[in-house]
Amino acid sequence: MPQPVKLSDGLIEAARDAAPLAHRSLAAQVEHWAALGRAIEGSLTSEQSAVLKSAVREPAVRPYMSAPDPAHVLASALEHVVSPEFAAQVRASLG
Repeated sequence: MPQPVKLSDGLIEAARDAAPLAHRSLAAQVEHWAALGRAIEGSLTSEQSAVLKSAVREPAVRPYMSAPDPAHVLASALEHVVSPEFAAQVRASLG
């Protein structure tokens, strides 16, 4: 059963921008981002999680708007919190 949830204006705006590019509804975009967060959360230390959140929270340029390759955006963000070897593995598996 759907539940109402209060989200920040910034998150809603970012999801509205990203959703059409991925052919998703606003709700589906937020759910997609939540699923990605759940999938990766168990693989990060609390310090790595904090660094990744701060790197993604307020990007200077919205990566999904400026980068043609979403896999590159994810791999670049992960390079801030994981070893270069693991980031390379992620980049290779996404490529």
